[in-house]
Amino acid sequence: MMKKLMFLVAMVAGLFASCTDNTVVDNKQDEGAKKMKLSINASVAGSRVGFTPNGEGLKGSFQEGDYMMVYFRTADGKWLNKTCVLNYEPGTAGKFSAQIAEIPEGTGLLHILIGTTKGGTPYIDAAAGKCALINDLSKQEGTLEDAAMRSVFQADPVTEGNLDVNTEKNTATLSNVTFKPKTSVLKLQLTFPEGATVAKGTELTVQADATYNKVQISGGNPGGSSTPAGAKGKATFTVKVGEVSGNVATAYMTIWPNVNDNEFSTVNISTEIDGKKYAGEYLKDHAGKLEAGKLYTVATAMAKQKTEKTIWVKDNEADVADAVDGTVNSEADWLTYAAGKVHAKANETGAPRTGVITVGDVKFTITQIEPKDFKGTYTFTTKVFAYANSFKPAADPSSWDVTFTDPRKAVTLTDADGETKHTNNIGIKGLCHDAIMDACVEIDYELRTVKVGLFCDARDGEGQLESTLNKYVAFVPELSTRSAKAWGAPYVFSETELGDPDYTWIWYRVSADMKTISYVNRTNNNVEFSTLSQYNSTKNYICGISIVTSPTNVFDHTTVNPSNGMINIYQVNAKGNPGTSFVRK
Repeated sequence: MMKKLMFLVAMVAGLFASCTDNTVVDNKQDEGAKKMKLSINASVAGSRVGFTPNGEGLKGSFQEGDYMMVYFRTADGKWLNKTCVLNYEPGTAGKFSAQIAEIPEGTGLLHILIGTTKGGTPYIDAAAGKCALINDLSKQEGTLEDAAMRSVFQADPVTEGNLDVNTEKNTATLSNVTFKPKTSVLKLQLTFPEGATVAKGTELTVQADATYNKVQISGGNPGGSSTPAGAKGKATFTVKVGEVSGNVATAYMTIWPNVNDNEFSTVNISTEIDGKKYAGEYLKDHAGKLEAGKLYTVATAMAKQKTEKTIWVKDNEADVADAVDGTVNSEADWLTYAAGKVHAKANETGAPRTGVITVGDVKFTITQIEPKDFKGTYTFTTKVFAYANSFKPAADPSSWDVTFTDPRKAVTLTDADGETKHTNNIGIKGLCHDAIMDACVEIDYELRTVKVGLFCDARDGEGQLESTLNKYVAFVPELSTRSAKAWGAPYVFSETELGDPDYTWIWYRVSADMKTISYVNRTNNNVEFSTLSQYNSTKNYICGISIVTSPTNVFDHTTVNPSNGMINIYQVNAKGNPGTSFVRK
């Protein structure tokens, strides 16, 4: 541990030493600047202050890794675009120094803060003229000492005239500078249920309103790089338990107060012990901002939470989960419990279904799902382009009913990567007279995901003879070119030479309730389309379904081309809709 500490100190000292000639960070030259060693002596009593467990003041000492950041300002407070970093001289009562500092001409005030590398190495970019104190509070050890050592302090602006300048030794010294805290400490006092084996070092997740979990100060106050941005929403901290007494755990954490009237209005704390989850909530009992330099106690009971297990299974009747005896509450009449097993009746509804049963402290969410469950009537919505002999007239948007039924050919085929296989297990009727567009419902029971791939097939001999047209019909992809935020020209509207293989799938997403199957339009870079990777490196972005016809069961550029054979295009960008969709009726 000592070697690690020495390495950290050496690293920090090395950082500051490497900036010796650039300890003052600026982005403009100042011929009138004074260059000298700058030392500042801080008062221990008013600077590095911690707390006793009951909140009383506790004098501390400076630590290796502490540093000062000095902002040089004019007499009326304007920043002169110069900042100086001074590191603590170990073994002294509170001396900080920079070997070579530029005190710019026009300096009237010194604005000084004290930070520590426990909160992160200060940000220094001499070339860009940027320098910032960093106080990362997102991960803390939970002890009183650690919380105290993460504190940040600020002195009232000191006039330049208080500098004791020795021109012979080329030094400038500022003595007896008293600092006030900018941070405070929360004492989390958490009472767990009897029997919970909470231990020192247990990680707690703490969420609080309207505060920062990381502060980056570039001009005296939290800047744009602080998180969450603007202290809006909830900040998340990971804090370890620092002390345990019986079933009461205590953790201390440094916070950045005085930001917002709503700060810490709600504090949510959660953890997991031996696979069991516990959570508690604290509501602030007064309005307004918290004060700096205070210790606030957050006391709450940590209640045992129900463990949640989400399971996907097939439709057959079966035992679907193991459980431990306890109070049973089933929200679905097809889910029961007996003799350590959660049992599901066969799903004969013709659709996916989800039910909830709670046994003791475990909540089971069971979904029964198979490809056949997606058969039924759906409303199809799309943007329609129409050509000679069209099945549907041009419209944007256009909606009509289609049927998910048995596939025309229930086959397993290999994708363009030469390895992945997909099985066409349903068919869609109603996209073009009686022709069926095969599709693949692909379910991953372990990951609990489902997607539907619409099968585009341009192989010779695989077309469907449509009596209404007296021609063979094929479903092929409409192709476009991907752009940074969307898609567009150049297009290929009726490609029948897809490459090797001469087929592909267009992958649609399925909604959480399993009732909507959609191909979402790519706008503002929020989604990606399926690609025809075997075709072309750029014009391969699938933006719709093209329906083409041929007088023979051959589909190539002689039988189908831009001036012949194309009857409809169903494009993704349906007006007023997120994309193309099938919605179950």
